[in-house]
Order: sequence, then structure tokens, then C-alpha cells
Amino acid sequence: MTTRNLGALESVDVRQIWPHEEHNFTVWLADNLQELKPALKFQLELVRREDSSGPGRVDILAREVKSGRLVVIENQLERSDNDHFARLMGYTASRGAGILVWITTGFDQWHRDILDWLNKAGVEVFGLEVRAYRIGEIYGYHFEKVVGPDDEGNFADAVPVRGSSVFGRFYRPLTDQLRGEGIWAMGGRQGGWTGRYRSFRSGFEHIGAAYSLRLGRNAEPCEASLVISGNSRQAIYEGIAAYREELAAEIGGGNLHWDNSEATWASWIWVETDGLADETDLNLLEEKRAWMFENLVALRDAVQPRLEKVVESLGLGIH
Repeated sequence: MTTRNLGALESVDVRQIWPHEEHNFTVWLADNLQELKPALKFQLELVRREDSSGPGRVDILAREVKSGRLVVIENQLERSDNDHFARLMGYTASRGAGILVWITTGFDQWHRDILDWLNKAGVEVFGLEVRAYRIGEIYGYHFEKVVGPDDEGNFADAVPVRGSSVFGRFYRPLTDQLRGEGIWAMGGRQGGWTGRYRSFRSGFEHIGAAYSLRLGRNAEPCEASLVISGNSRQAIYEGIAAYREELAAEIGGGNLHWDNSEATWASWIWVETDGLADETDLNLLEEKRAWMFENLVALRDAVQPRLEKVVESLGLGIH
């Protein structure tokens, strides 16, 4: 058997690959965002490098391809520090981003604890460590996720409210499945709200638009909906209602419902199903999950392009 030439893998300083954080690493990463997919488990597309559309200058402003959510990426070719963390939070707030990514060569436990806490609170933030290696004269790199919203420890609370644990068990696999379609739960893997309701991001939560699911109990119907609240509620609802016939054709007019009553705190556009019996029947629970998955994806696919047009026409988007 022929013995091939072998070289030992040697860990090296990342600056042997990218000598300057801004001029080398950020420029390279902006052109190669696909290299983050193995660590993040989703694909990004570039919006702007060195974004100055708000206070400060974001290293990289990107979008999550499936959901369209804005992503702020803060680069730091050294160990984590408070200054970069403050920038990350400030940039995220000013741009209305839905996902935060902080890349360093190492995280202090203090900062890891903060990022874990943010994820448990429903702020989706990833901490990635970048590492560099060499075999002879050939260099390589690797991004490793050390903190993320999908870490099991961030979902241990599982709705410990008396009588409500059934909802946590019901929604956890469903929100995981929806994530694969680019529909991200608000509040981590469990989703926002409590009990039978869960809420999901539209990319425009900051102006009051979000998707939601309602688990019907016993013979009550399950629902998948777009919920619109806030100061621009009426204008957004009317803008989407202008597409009512198109949406009815795509979703199924007989099952598409509209409610813009001033007597409630929000406006709703939703689909529903007849009750699928009761939560104690595990087979029927699986039917409910399947219906909710299929119909929330269908509602998002039909509504989201119109929602984006309406938000843009009203000047409410992120610029």
C-alpha cells in the first residue's frame, strides 16, 4: 500500500488568514456568507457591508433567505468584550433585526451567559467562534456555534404552568418543523404567548404584524393567522385587504376569514379547520400538528409578499 504525504494539522492565529478585521475578514465574509450555514443551519444573503443606514456602522447587514428577517453580524477577531456586545445590541435595535450573530475568536463565560439569557428571553442570538488551521502552507478555517437559540438548555422551561404542559409538548416539535420552512417562533423554540397560542415572526413585528397559531381544544377549530396590531394596524390591514381576491384564490376563499373590528386589540386574517377532537388522543394531536404546519406555511407564502409590498408602500420598512 502506498503511503501518501501527510502533514500535521496546526492551530494558528486567525490573523494569519485575515490580517485586518475590517479590510480582510469582513470583506471576505460578506462575499462568502454561505460559509456560516453549517453553524447557523440557515442561509444568509447580503444586504450591505459596513451598513450606516442607522446609528453606528454594522459590519454586515444580511437577511435570512427563507424568512426575510434582518440579521446583524458583528465581527471581532479577538476575544469577546463589552464594547462589541454593546455595539451588537445597539445596531440590532436601530435596524430592527430579528437575528443577531456575534463572531469572535473566543467567548468569555460572562458573555456566553448573557447570550444564553437573551435566547431564553426570546432574542435570537448566535455566538460563533472562528478558528484557523494550517497543514504545511495550506490554511483552513472553521466556524463553531458556541451559543444559539436552538440550544436545548434554552428550552428547559417547557411551560411549567399548572394544566398547560400539554401545550408545550404539542408545540415544540411543530415549531422545530416550521423553522425548516423559514418560519421562526417568537420567544425561542416554544414560541411566544402561552397556552394554546404561539406567535411567529413576519419580519415586521416592530410595527405589529406577526403570524400565529391557535390550538383548538376538543371540538374547537385550529387557526393559522396573520395578526396586525399597533399604530399602523388599519393601514396595513386595508393594504392587504386590497389583495383579498388573489389571496382567496391562492388559499381557498371559503376558508379565509377577515376581521378588522375596532372592538378588539388587533385585526386578523386567518384560516381555520373544524375541530379534530381532543388533545388526549395522540393520533388526533398529530393531525392537528400536520394541519397547522401545512396551513401556516400556505398562509405565509401567500400573505408575505403582499405584506412586504404594503409595508414598503407605507414607508414602514427598514431602509
